[in-house]
Amino acid sequence: MNIIALNKTPNFKRQELPLLYKNDFIEALERFPSHKPVLVDEKRSYFAAEILEKSINLASSLKTKGFQVEDRVVIAAEAGVEFIISIYACMMLKAQVAIIDPEMGRANYEAKLLQFAPKWAIVDNRLLFLREHPILRWCYFKMGDTKPYFPPTPHVQIISTGPSLPILQKTLTFSQLTQKSSRFFWHKAEDYPFLIIHTSGTLDIPKSVLHSLESLKSSIQQISLLLGNETQQKIATHLPHFMLLGINTQNTVHLWNNEWSAQRKLAFIKKYKITTIFGPPSDFLPLMNHCKQEGQLLPHCLKHLILGSAPVQVPFLRKLIHLSPAHTKLTCTYGMTENLLCCTVDGRRKAKQSLEGDLLGKAVEGVAIKIAEDQEILVQSPQSYLRYWHEESKPTWHPTGDLGYLNEYGQLVLIGRKKNMIIRRNMNIYPGLYEPTINSIPGIRSAVLLGVYHPEKHDEEVVLVVEKEAEITHKRIQKQLEYGKHSIDKEARPDRIVFKRLPRKGRQQKIDRNQIKETLQKV
Repeated sequence: MNIIALNKTPNFKRQELPLLYKNDFIEALERFPSHKPVLVDEKRSYFAAEILEKSINLASSLKTKGFQVEDRVVIAAEAGVEFIISIYACMMLKAQVAIIDPEMGRANYEAKLLQFAPKWAIVDNRLLFLREHPILRWCYFKMGDTKPYFPPTPHVQIISTGPSLPILQKTLTFSQLTQKSSRFFWHKAEDYPFLIIHTSGTLDIPKSVLHSLESLKSSIQQISLLLGNETQQKIATHLPHFMLLGINTQNTVHLWNNEWSAQRKLAFIKKYKITTIFGPPSDFLPLMNHCKQEGQLLPHCLKHLILGSAPVQVPFLRKLIHLSPAHTKLTCTYGMTENLLCCTVDGRRKAKQSLEGDLLGKAVEGVAIKIAEDQEILVQSPQSYLRYWHEESKPTWHPTGDLGYLNEYGQLVLIGRKKNMIIRRNMNIYPGLYEPTINSIPGIRSAVLLGVYHPEKHDEEVVLVVEKEAEITHKRIQKQLEYGKHSIDKEARPDRIVFKRLPRKGRQQKIDRNQIKETLQKV
């Protein structure tokens, strides 16, 4: 690499060389120990020097192709070494980057892409190949709406990545761009709008969260504190931001495919002696079920399981504790796209709770919490997003949409979701208050309470949608909800119970309440 420092006077004009920006993330990559790999996938190990060099080459090459500061880039590549190289290159270019979850559905994806209006797109060759072959595309679409697809994008410069395929359209090739070395200047980057994370929302107004470089750094720092100072951890993940976390904590990240079978994942954990896993409860359930069937515990090498991105209910925790080695630490996190980490609580302590509601724990350093008059949880912190993409500003306190209170120990307790509130007659019903109890009924894998408008009654019906774990009947569930330790308030008891597999969406595999509700409304 040919690096020219700013404080030296070269023999040629400085403006003739690319100007790249350095920040704390890039400096952390530079400090990463040379003897240990940054990333490990099924093919090979990748070290910091290689990733840094390829990131610089990519950034320099794009600069010569006309890339401007704050140009918009969408990344549609799988989590892996090319993804992390792209992220670092975009940082060096002061780009605005969008990561859009391809599993949200093709119509939503296209709407969010149109809203963001990128100038550049880093796209997996398999997606480009798919859009060039109509018959193959038709067969692919028959497999489901949530399968990844990158629609035609006029006036967007494509950078093709991933496996080599015969692509007809003209693109810039990732492998070629990352090979070309050039001289450049480093410049210290100040804070700027960097990352757009597209979440939920309608087709008309997709909900897009804009984070600055500093808010992202603050979030990574707070999550890093959960890992402690130990640098001998081995993290397994399929989530892109945990690659940055590993680099910042000088720990190796092992990449796995979340679609692997439980048996294959467990073998992976043992082979690489994985110590740390982060994920929603849905990621852990297959592993737990397999261990239960085989009469064994989760691998002994696991030292820390971090749960988040979805509610972590007490019945689930009790099952997880039963199947975990005694030394394995369990941490439950509460956060959101707008503020990635708000609260944490020890999972083993939470499993012993007997209070009404969901114990979220104490706020992490720098996060302030207050409760509005309607019991909505409001947060404020350095991690907080800049604004929603389609809005000009944000409120001083972010309204989370969750309802809760602070107990006498200063711990946050969730009692429901503001938007999921069911109104039946003159009663407000908060599903989040009752779902943990319902989910603890033997035979129920997972269940949600929904309010569905009944046109003849001019009121909402409470519908309980149940995914079964074992044989269980409507009558038995109704009886459990009326009497004994699983009983719930009369007004919250369901008018009807529906057995069906609960659909999930996105990388976090959250239950898709909207899809369930749409299905029920058609019946």
